[in-house]
Amino acid sequence: MKTTLTVVLLSSLSIIHSLSALTVTNQANGQVKNGITFNNISVSKSDTVVIAVASSKNNSVSIDFSSNSGAAFETISTASDNPVSVTYVAYAAMHQTGSFNFTVIPSSNAGGQTRASLFVLSPTFGYRVFPITDTKTVFSAAANPSGTFDLAYTINESGLSESVFIEAASSSTKTVNPASGNAINTSVSISKRKIGSVEATDPTSRVSAWTFNTNSSNAGSAMGVLFSEAYPALDLENDLILGQFDLKPDMDDVHSAAAFACMLEHPILYEANYFIYSGAYGVQNGDFITEAKSLGLYNTLFGSSNWDEVKDENGPVADYNDVVRGASTRVANTLNAGGKVWVIEGGQSDFTLDWVNELDSFHSLDPALVKYGVFVIQHSWFNEKQSGNTSNTSEVLDALRPLVTYVEVDDGNFLPGVTFNPNIFDRGIQTPCFNTNYIIPDSSATEGGIPDPDQEDYLGFAKGETGYPANINARAAEIWTKADEVADTWTETPSYSPIDDGGVDFSDCIMAWFIVNDIGDVTSAQAFWDKYVTNNPQLPFPDWETPASIPGTIEAENYDYGGSGVAYSDFDGGNNGTLDYRESDDVDSEGSTVGWTRGGEWLEYTVDTTAGNYTISARVASAVSQNGRKLRVKLDGVTLATLNVPNGGTGSWTNFTTISVSGVSIPATTGGVIRLEFVKGKFDLDSVTIN
Repeated sequence: MKTTLTVVLLSSLSIIHSLSALTVTNQANGQVKNGITFNNISVSKSDTVVIAVASSKNNSVSIDFSSNSGAAFETISTASDNPVSVTYVAYAAMHQTGSFNFTVIPSSNAGGQTRASLFVLSPTFGYRVFPITDTKTVFSAAANPSGTFDLAYTINESGLSESVFIEAASSSTKTVNPASGNAINTSVSISKRKIGSVEATDPTSRVSAWTFNTNSSNAGSAMGVLFSEAYPALDLENDLILGQFDLKPDMDDVHSAAAFACMLEHPILYEANYFIYSGAYGVQNGDFITEAKSLGLYNTLFGSSNWDEVKDENGPVADYNDVVRGASTRVANTLNAGGKVWVIEGGQSDFTLDWVNELDSFHSLDPALVKYGVFVIQHSWFNEKQSGNTSNTSEVLDALRPLVTYVEVDDGNFLPGVTFNPNIFDRGIQTPCFNTNYIIPDSSATEGGIPDPDQEDYLGFAKGETGYPANINARAAEIWTKADEVADTWTETPSYSPIDDGGVDFSDCIMAWFIVNDIGDVTSAQAFWDKYVTNNPQLPFPDWETPASIPGTIEAENYDYGGSGVAYSDFDGGNNGTLDYRESDDVDSEGSTVGWTRGGEWLEYTVDTTAGNYTISARVASAVSQNGRKLRVKLDGVTLATLNVPNGGTGSWTNFTTISVSGVSIPATTGGVIRLEFVKGKFDLDSVTIN
């Protein structure tokens, strides 16, 4: 990951920015006077709108911010150098896409030397653009009009991506340049609210020094430092995801584990390395969900070899030390191989601290490798208060935080941006609501939302219950049927949970949402359901973002992601092949070929085609004789060609021959679907070439 510094000069329309995690996608400024409206500002649902006002008036000029989008602006900084200047900064996280108007209204005529700037920040990772933590008057009328203001600030823990902006009360030209040498006249200590990840090459503090030059004699320019967290992307090939769930005191852990299991079935996590731990609780009260084990929840969701037990209803399991050693070994192997470790902290951090300590005491890892390679994602203030030997103490987190990159995200039980207990639930990175009890916005409700009146539809569609269509995502139906079976045995569900009312609460899956970087895609529980539960999307294989190219060759075994009924039709369950290749599918593959074919079965492949006349060839083999066998090739439902398989076969199942049809006209398509249909079957298919 590269951490860079963004400088945004807002006094005019010039913008300088170079930040991997943050870009400025829109901007405007002007005089406030009696008020100013920024019209038709385009935003997307993951954007944050920031408005800054600087005035050469004094701090009696209060500012109100409003928007026709319904976004609620939060004032995050007000600073004054009375009586010379005052600065106001506010932001709103949008969670919607469109073109909106934003208005700045002063309490009285602010005069010509009060100006406002608006800029739209588009993060590539994370909803929240973190608050300005300090503002400083850059210059004033009493200062040298053409002088220089130097700012130095030290970040004691590296990893934050910083933005520095200047807001001016006048429209005079200004320049912003890196400071040269050690010409630092003023040192300003910036207290940060959050920390992020960094390159391991910079494990200690650093100083960023910038020089601000102005030719303006007007008062009122102000400067602030704006933080936005930047994290590296999940690397499916090298990284490890640890899902740690407490199984106390309600069913949200069961639903969250089910939701994560559905994510693992999606192409974006198809190759993910993961391991699950149950019973990762601290000192919290409440009954332990023993039924999760007795009814085989984790075996169904993840397989018997992909999870382990940390604690049960009686406390640590008998082989707890071995479990800790197993976890630390998995983590150490990942870090030593150049990967990162992402922890879904669905419970408390006691277990995490134990295996993190072993990375030093047993595996002798470099502390910097652990600090910048292990990301512990936590959504719950409650979980944090239940870590340790005594409730509401912090000794576990006090010990853990310096050792890893500890990331706080919003709770996930409430709608983004609600003000319900902000000191508890407004944790930094805004998240969707994955709890159907609070999912419908209602400003009169204390929690900012009320239950979805149709919340039972989530499980109805997931399981394909009576009265609902069959879920084409058969694996998700299996997962949620098992989760609901466990939930039906539980009688201790608290009032805040929607599960007894037929709803879902998978708020602990918020951490997986963050790790996968579903920001801007999955912005609600329904969006999660659409993506991961009730449809198994058809996408190219093996690279789900890259269709096969025509002209070119399609390998038979590389049919699309999507599962039975979506990407293929196979009449007998299970893979009759002998190689470990897509073994969870029903297509009978030997790894490089598809066999055991029957009439009426089919395979589909997402393709990009170039228009032209082509020859379609297929490599087939068969050890048996049968008349009338064919391979029919379709593009988006239209038959392109029908290829005849030799009636007498090819002599053996490994003796492939080429059959072809020439003069086939194919139109240009992007994301088209080729279907290969087996007529009568009883032949193996290696590949289809269209040239």
